[in-house]
Amino acid sequence: MTEATVWKWFSKFIRLRDTDPSTLMAKCPTCGEYKSLLTKQGYSPDLHAGHFISRDRKATKYDEKNVHAQCITCNTFHAGKQFEMSLFIDKKYGPGTAESLLIKSKQFCKRTKYDLKVLSDHYRGKVKELENKYGIK
Repeated sequence: MTEATVWKWFSKFIRLRDTDPSTLMAKCPTCGEYKSLLTKQGYSPDLHAGHFISRDRKATKYDEKNVHAQCITCNTFHAGKQFEMSLFIDKKYGPGTAESLLIKSKQFCKRTKYDLKVLSDHYRGKVKELENKYGIK
């Protein structure tokens, strides 16, 4: 099992979680623009799973409070708009959540192949559940 496999499922889960099931659109938490979850080819490249704390910080890489559906412009071309994302996180989860994520991100985290398999299986199951719920595939 690899990090890439876990990321594939986790990223899909985040985008599905943050999508309105009736419109299959997600609102970017940092600019407010709506993006479609899907294109004719599959999941849209214009809707990312954007991190508040960079995904190179292993302790928060798969933290669901740290990652939200974000438009490609904010995530890629504006470095995730970290300040705006922190405001969104504190509004959604409560004051101090962004700071808690920052503290957590500094902790050492090493995942075994077993850890990666468990994470991958967990998020693959959540993706399949949401895709069925939304009538996708």
